[in-house]
Amino acid sequence: MKMCEKIGENEIFSAMNNKTSSLVSKEIEFCQTYERRMTEYMQSVPHIPPTLFELKLRHNAIKSEVVKQF
Repeated sequence: MKMCEKIGENEIFSAMNNKTSSLVSKEIEFCQTYERRMTEYMQSVPHIPPTLFELKLRHNAIKSEVVKQF
């Protein structure tokens, strides 16, 4: 009986690790996508630095777009 319980625990831990690694990889992908999009925005008009207000607006817009993708 103990061995069956141990096998069950190992399967649970394995499933949890797979789910955790999947979530972490999604978070990394999310951050990379956000960073890429913000960098593209910053480089699109390099001679005119955006104001803090414009950056905040763009941040919110890109963040909501990326959240919808995931």
